[in-house]
Amino acid sequence: MHVRDTANAMRVILVSYHFPPDPAVGSLRPQSVAAALAAQGHTVVVVTARLPGETGEWRTRADGIRVRIVQPLPGPRELWAQIKSRRRTTGSTSETVAATEGDVARRSVPTWKRYLYSFIWLPDDRQGFIPPAAWAASMLVREGVDLIYTSAPPFSTHLVGLLLRTFRGIRWVAEFRDPWTDNPWKPDAFKSAASLSIERWLESRTLALAARTVSVTDGIHRQLSAKVSPSARSRFLVVRNGIQRVLPPRAEGPAPQPFRILYIGTFYLNRDPTPFLQALARVRRRHDLGPQQLAVTFVGHCRQFDERRIDREVSDLGLDDVVSFRDWVPHDTALELIRESDLLLLLARGQPTQVPNKLYEYLGTRIPILASVDENGESAVMLREIGGHYVMEAEEPALIERAIEQAMTLAPGRPGTPDEALLEEWRTSVQMQRLLSAIET
Repeated sequence: MHVRDTANAMRVILVSYHFPPDPAVGSLRPQSVAAALAAQGHTVVVVTARLPGETGEWRTRADGIRVRIVQPLPGPRELWAQIKSRRRTTGSTSETVAATEGDVARRSVPTWKRYLYSFIWLPDDRQGFIPPAAWAASMLVREGVDLIYTSAPPFSTHLVGLLLRTFRGIRWVAEFRDPWTDNPWKPDAFKSAASLSIERWLESRTLALAARTVSVTDGIHRQLSAKVSPSARSRFLVVRNGIQRVLPPRAEGPAPQPFRILYIGTFYLNRDPTPFLQALARVRRRHDLGPQQLAVTFVGHCRQFDERRIDREVSDLGLDDVVSFRDWVPHDTALELIRESDLLLLLARGQPTQVPNKLYEYLGTRIPILASVDENGESAVMLREIGGHYVMEAEEPALIERAIEQAMTLAPGRPGTPDEALLEEWRTSVQMQRLLSAIET
């Protein structure tokens, strides 16, 4: 990457609740943005939330990026949980939060309680980050700053940018990794007409005042740009998370045995593995496959889905000898497991405008992907566009069975190879250069 002349370098404050070594997936994109800015010769100071056990005000890094850590204040969520916990004989405040909110999200609640929870979650459950982050950023502004860059979710992060833009007049870039008011996964029990009205106003102010609005997918971009006038849409752009590394094609030769299928992640929301397991069981019986021919590994929080025991389903389907479970492994180990696989399972239903980061890691390996995704959703469009993968837009067992058989060469019709030009276009380095070109002008 070309290094910018230091005489024209910017001083950037990047605000993100999550930032490495925070293990949350939300830390990956801010890390890429900060690294790209620093590599271009800009001075980058990150304002982020303190991790458990951290002390001091600064996080030491070897790459020259300064990281100012702040302690979020107790928000309405924690204060309400403290009140609730006093009525319990056991359990910590955090356990009370999880138990109470989980119970509320699963059932209908009285109007007054919905109204209360809607403001506890306005705009999310990280409001306690806003005051210390805004204060820390304001102190850094005194040293001189050219740009504030906020990355969300949580969307409380954007409120830090909104405050600095409103009261300090600093140029601001707002990045959306998820939809805000269009988020389909915020439970109805945490929403009310009043809270939604306030959130829409906050979102509209963000879209109006940000010098650039960056979306990580085309779907989020379309939703947000539709909320502003046509003349304002030139300030909106798409910068994908991208593929960190594209591996060379595998050497030709006989496929090793057993055929290895891998899933890494968590079974939650609409990520139900049962249709895949049922199809796998039928393929296994039809072709009399044993552990010498087939090995499926689930890595992560995969033993349960929506209060159902997936390991028991595996046993009930007679798949114990070909399906195994592993708990979370370090990122490097996960990448090694991916590269050793023959088919990668992606479950991404209920995310029509979003793309899991895992998809980019999968794409970089060139290994075929068996994807259960939304019809015409962002992931489906990308996979069909790049080619070489099995895209299941309907959970029909026959389609999944056919895809497994094709991948294992038990049936004709395997897909071709991925589009090399798109693999290059979707590299993280290319996407970050697109971002830099937009925000440096």
